[in-house]
Amino acid sequence: MKSRLYSSAVLISIVISALALDHVFTVVWFSVALIAVVLSLGVAECRTLFRLQAERRSLGAPDRMGVVGRAALATGCIGLPGAFLFALRLEDNGLLLLLYLIAVAKMTDNGALFVGRLWGRHKLAPKISPAKTVEGVCGGLAVGILTAVLLGPCCTGFDSACALFIGTVISPLAVLGDLVESFVKRQAGVKDSGSRMPGIGGVLDLMDSVLLAAPAGYLLLTLK
Repeated sequence: MKSRLYSSAVLISIVISALALDHVFTVVWFSVALIAVVLSLGVAECRTLFRLQAERRSLGAPDRMGVVGRAALATGCIGLPGAFLFALRLEDNGLLLLLYLIAVAKMTDNGALFVGRLWGRHKLAPKISPAKTVEGVCGGLAVGILTAVLLGPCCTGFDSACALFIGTVISPLAVLGDLVESFVKRQAGVKDSGSRMPGIGGVLDLMDSVLLAAPAGYLLLTLK
């Protein structure tokens, strides 16, 4: 639980810091460069996970996928959602929209953790992520949608009804993103995607619930 809370605090702190620096120095490209660095680290970790997964499956057979194939797959899996994070940042009021997207995704994650620990009884996908429960996911969705509704009007300019709809889309994708990353890690035979951040793991552990939510979040938050 502590690592999840730490992960959320770190991610939101990074975005808030970028918001403050952008406001003080009027340097939009600072936060864009920060996103690029984070995504590059995520691509490297994803490529490593795919390599470990291939090695576990091959059992000594020739590696037909190769370095280039793994790199391309990792870039597609992280780079495509990341492109929407870039695009969202470059919108008017982009950092606030980015913070909103991250807050909804991470609050879904944390809500699922708290509710699952307190009332979780039925396993959601024990072969992929043994700790996740149906009750936890339902609680996480409720917390994520509530966060979307409460923050929506001030962060996005949309009314509460639109924010409710945005939350019902982003929150399930946050859960799915977490499950996808858990599946890849389990197939690779590792607990964390990396060890760059003590107490969290790797960049993918920090960003898992955001990546799949990014494309939908961009499309919804930039509707005119």
